[in-house]
Amino acid sequence: MWLFWKFLLIYACVQVVLSKNVSDDECKAFKNFENVLCGKVDHELNIEWPIEDGFLNVRIDYMNTLSIVCFGENKDIFQNFPSLDFSHVRKIVTKGCSIDDDLLGRIKFTFNLSDVIDVQIDTTESNYLISSKDLLSIKNVSFLHIRAPAINEMALVELENIRNLKLELADVTRISSRLVGVNVHELQIKTINNMCSDNELDLNLFTRESLENLSMDINCIQKLKLTLPNKLQKLEIINSLVNNFDDSNFADLNTLRHLNLRNNQLESFDFGQLSHMSQLEFVDLSHNKITSISGRLYLNQLQNLDLSYNQLKKFQMSSIYGSSAKDINLLLQNNDINAIIFNDLQISSESNRIDIFLNDFIETCNCQSSQLLLFLNTEVYKDLRDKINLYPKDISCKNHNHKYLRNIEMNQLECAFSEKECPSNCICNLPRKNSVLKIKCTGIAEFPKLPSEMLLKKKHVREIELDLSNNKLTALPQQMPESWYMVSDLNISYNYIRNIEFHQLPTKMLDIRSNCLTILKDDVCTKLKNLQSLYINSFDNFCLEKVKNFTYVEIEDENVKNFTHVEDETVNKNKNHTEAKQEENSSYMTNYVLAGYLIIPIVICALIYVGWRYMILNGILFIDDLPNRANANNILEMQPMNLADN
Repeated sequence: MWLFWKFLLIYACVQVVLSKNVSDDECKAFKNFENVLCGKVDHELNIEWPIEDGFLNVRIDYMNTLSIVCFGENKDIFQNFPSLDFSHVRKIVTKGCSIDDDLLGRIKFTFNLSDVIDVQIDTTESNYLISSKDLLSIKNVSFLHIRAPAINEMALVELENIRNLKLELADVTRISSRLVGVNVHELQIKTINNMCSDNELDLNLFTRESLENLSMDINCIQKLKLTLPNKLQKLEIINSLVNNFDDSNFADLNTLRHLNLRNNQLESFDFGQLSHMSQLEFVDLSHNKITSISGRLYLNQLQNLDLSYNQLKKFQMSSIYGSSAKDINLLLQNNDINAIIFNDLQISSESNRIDIFLNDFIETCNCQSSQLLLFLNTEVYKDLRDKINLYPKDISCKNHNHKYLRNIEMNQLECAFSEKECPSNCICNLPRKNSVLKIKCTGIAEFPKLPSEMLLKKKHVREIELDLSNNKLTALPQQMPESWYMVSDLNISYNYIRNIEFHQLPTKMLDIRSNCLTILKDDVCTKLKNLQSLYINSFDNFCLEKVKNFTYVEIEDENVKNFTHVEDETVNKNKNHTEAKQEENSSYMTNYVLAGYLIIPIVICALIYVGWRYMILNGILFIDDLPNRANANNILEMQPMNLADN
């Protein structure tokens, strides 16, 4: 076994000697440092060594990146470094280092980093303000990433060759107009610690014609002044408090390909603002509060439209139009969508497929879901199914016990009136292809305001089923609404209503159980006979205790087809009310007698026992001496005689 390890060690030494990138002399130069790796590197050099004064570690990784992490004070540390040729290093990363002593210049001089094109500087721990002097030695860099409390913008103006600039600052709102002079192609700005001295940012600063990509990640900004160069291809404004973008924000952006407005506070969006952007490929409006979409979006080059994590209830497919050269992903997950409207969808035969991604279930399937049902089940949208895919394939309806939408009958899909059309604290449902409007109200103390007759006729409503049960109504209105004649079913059970008039009755069904009614008038009784269903119990509920003049009208007529008349609750309870009370009182008396039979013997026995114990304790009674005596008198007579004998 030792021969194997010996051979392996010899092979490793040979490889070190033959190495072209790190010579034997170079390896010897690191003899005073620990953790030095010498071997075949060929642009995969991975050297790391600790330095006690100033640096925590210095690393050159396989990506040709020189990383320097500082701690404490930066002393004259470079005198200990060997003069090595690290010309293949293309990137420098510093963290925690103050660079007031021309750190970057000294790094380049020490390591001979003449071709560095990418520099990352992090001075947040040292709280140092970067100045123009600090960046003089890296004029030729193309990529600069600065993470610092603040920066002097003039230091950036002199970087003539910079193409990609990323700034992470403590307060981006303090960026001055001098930043206009920075000639960059890609600019990224981000806040540190979510702090802003102002809630408004003037993006008119970045108007250089060379700017192609702009990314803003500033979550403390509420307003943006946005005028951008017309050559911009990528625009990201994310994680902010902005709730609105107007037409001027996107004016002249004819070449824009990528638009990301994710995680803002948008409540609506107008696709018309993007109508002139014929090159758009990616639009991300996710994680906002969007409830409505207006305008139309031209497809052309579009590949991805993300509207997920919003508050949309439906999506109108006519919002997108034209022919797309590529497949499109339409992301609608995590909304309240219950409807996809396919009417007026204009997609040419040359257009590629559209993949629509929805939730696994719809919270409330109603008549708005009918087009989605038709799309799934019928031949109505057969041509569209060749162009449109729905994911998932089967969508369930939560309000139908998670039954798949494709298995629900069309007439089971009920429609709710809008909030303005439906009475307050009520839910209105109108089943599809049905003329009966169902209104259910909860938590009310006054009679609701019904929809107008004009509106009901417009929606082809012929009858109203009104459910006002389990509320706090004390009376029905004397003047009924104009549409009252349409009320066929009225459920006012479990309220506090004391009276009901003839003109307040429905046409088919009435439920007046558990109210405070004391009498039904003759004309009311006459009309009740014409109802198809009547639900009524005796009036002896909690209100009856305070009612003296109580009259119960029994209704029995062949015309009342579904007369719910439970004798135990109606007739017998009234006729036998007194008998029930007597039986109740008799039951109480029986219980008292039984209690007496049990308690009295127990009390007598207790008294006898107490007296017996008293006589024994006071020397009156001696049980041991007279075991055969039967009564206390004999015991008293014999006691002196026994004493004399002793």
